[in-house]
Amino acid sequence: MAHHFTAQDIHQLGRRYNPTTTPSSAQISTIPPQSTPHPPPPPPQKFQPQSTLQTQIPGTEPPTDPLDLKSFLERTSPIGLHIINNRDFSTSNTHPSLCHLHPSHEIHFDNYPSPLTWDEYMNISEKLVQENSKYRLELKGIDSDIDEVSGRATVHMEIEIFGLSGTERMAGVSSVEWERDETGRWWAISAVGMRGSEIGGGFV
Repeated sequence: MAHHFTAQDIHQLGRRYNPTTTPSSAQISTIPPQSTPHPPPPPPQKFQPQSTLQTQIPGTEPPTDPLDLKSFLERTSPIGLHIINNRDFSTSNTHPSLCHLHPSHEIHFDNYPSPLTWDEYMNISEKLVQENSKYRLELKGIDSDIDEVSGRATVHMEIEIFGLSGTERMAGVSSVEWERDETGRWWAISAVGMRGSEIGGGFV
């Protein structure tokens, strides 16, 4: 004799049920729809620090006092200049000041068609030093514009360049753009460098 199963029977048996008779549509219509719960979306990812230095070195947080902040930004911005002059390329990725370098940091030079990463900049600088043993950069002046309301700052630098092949010395200008994040931490977002003609010839 054929067995007739109710919708509740089918619901209890689930996928293991292999009916020998087909239940009526009226019986099937009583099966409540089964919804698969979806996990909540993951929280938005924030940018990751470029290195563990950003969370492990004490005392690298910028000060909150405006005068101290100005000093901090102007002390930290010329880090590339100091690494080049000291020929200390072994610290080009471990220097404490680099804990304020934003992961998307870009460096723009007027003689390069596309922006450089920090690593590319250091590699080019190291090769330049190898080809020009007397190459060095001298910081002639530095100043900064800080807008604490918007959390932005620009550090301006005047530089003299010595020891490049075929030149005695050249003038140059550079600027570093800074931004403050929601935690109050300041990040170097980008830098721009421009070289002029030899000293006495004016900028080009």
